[in-house]
Amino acid sequence: MKNFAQLGISVIIVIVSFAFNALVFTALWRWFVVFAFNVQPLSLIQALGISFFWEYLMRRPGDEDGRFNDLNVWEAFLSGASRGFRFNFIAFLVGYLITLFQ
Repeated sequence: MKNFAQLGISVIIVIVSFAFNALVFTALWRWFVVFAFNVQPLSLIQALGISFFWEYLMRRPGDEDGRFNDLNVWEAFLSGASRGFRFNFIAFLVGYLITLFQ
């Protein structure tokens, strides 16, 4: 039962993480790319697709550095998810602060 609950929570975290990533990407695109290059704003679905594509291009086989060897899978997943949320939040915050000075 514990593994089933962890799987359910993992699926929810992945969906929320992808949605938050697309939301941040859409906002940064609107603030900087639309303004600088006079292009159309991205929809949330387009931002999600570009994020998936970028992640696909950046992942290389054997890229893992083994830093999660002493963690179980659940702890490694939560660590990676929290790192992704922090990065997106900081990128959104810095982008917002930059737009205040335009």
